[in-house]
Amino acid sequence: GGARHAGFEGKWSSLDRGVRVEYREPYFFHPRLSLGFEGRAWQAAEGQTTLRDEPLYSLNSVGGRAILRHQPNLQTTFSGSLINEYQRSRVSAEALRDFTLRDELIALGLDPRTGQQDGTIGALAFDVQRNTADNVLDARRGYFVSGHIEHAGRWLWGDYNYLEAIAEGKHYWSIRRRMVLANRFRIGSIDPVDDLDDNIPFQKRYFLGGSVSMRGWGRFE
Repeated sequence: GGARHAGFEGKWSSLDRGVRVEYREPYFFHPRLSLGFEGRAWQAAEGQTTLRDEPLYSLNSVGGRAILRHQPNLQTTFSGSLINEYQRSRVSAEALRDFTLRDELIALGLDPRTGQQDGTIGALAFDVQRNTADNVLDARRGYFVSGHIEHAGRWLWGDYNYLEAIAEGKHYWSIRRRMVLANRFRIGSIDPVDDLDDNIPFQKRYFLGGSVSMRGWGRFE
């Protein structure tokens, strides 16, 4: 009766499987404040191409987060998150048997003997979004801007220490009602504390290339 929301998602396939649950309290002491909780246990396999280009690996994650949101109006949202998540990344046995990949595995923070990295992320994150687009699915005018800052380690619990910042912007311009000029800009940076690569979890690293970015580039190039 209070517009509370609870959700459950379950999925099982050879590449992607797990469960997610969420709960949101829309009125948390104030009409413009909401409190949400998310939890998941998930396993995903990545890198299904030639081993030389993309060593196949799997990611297991168990944990959750608490999210406090403030929405002063329909277009603007501020949120803060407390994150606690255990992650384990493992390279396939085929990749481990290819000794030419050992240097790359070490550079990525993976043990070349087991091909595994595991640890707990304890982090605080802050997000801001503003969306003036006239339609979420088929925008013809307006803009969208967002910012994300995430800090792990230092005085927080966990095995990783890093600072991540991401900014994104989109703009839509309708031309004579028949065409829309859409622009998108995204920039991000993640820096390990004390310049130690092991302070960044494997799945949060930035890679230039891959199947969703640039044709002809492997994931680790």
